[in-house]
Amino acid sequence: MVTVRARVPFKVGLQSNIPADLLSFHGLESGKEHVAIIFRDADKQSQPPLVRMHSECLTGDVFHSSRCDCGEQLDETITKMGELGGVLLYLRQEGR
Repeated sequence: MVTVRARVPFKVGLQSNIPADLLSFHGLESGKEHVAIIFRDADKQSQPPLVRMHSECLTGDVFHSSRCDCGEQLDETITKMGELGGVLLYLRQEGR
């Protein structure tokens, strides 16, 4: 079930103002609240969108730890989906 939806601009590297809609949702097995980030109205297109599932990684996503490439993967996904459209599912779980 969707809880909140808001338009938020992202900044990755030199690119700024990558528009996206953030939706918080719950209903997966974990019971935690997760986030869907929708770029270029991908949820309203007739073709299936690009989709990436990204498991939360505090040290990689926020602090850009050199021990993992999670933050780099997330930045690359946001940049690519900002260009092409797509849906990024940011799951509040450790993936490794």
